Amino acid sequence: MDIIQKLNAQVEKINKEFEALKYENDSLKRQVEELKNRNDEHVRNSQDLLLKIDSTLALKGKGN
Repeated sequence: MDIIQKLNAQVEKINKEFEALKYENDSLKRQVEELKNRNDEHVRNSQDLLLKIDSTLALKGKGN
């Protein structure tokens, strides 16, 4: 009986650790998704700035 109780305690401990790690994993996945979204926004902003620079340079080139 003692061995069964020890094994049950270990299984319970492992289950708790698993649940905690699963929660942490979900949290990290959300953080990664948020970072991807922010990165995409920065990429779009950079592309917009490059287009503005290109159009400004093109207008200045025509003015010369």
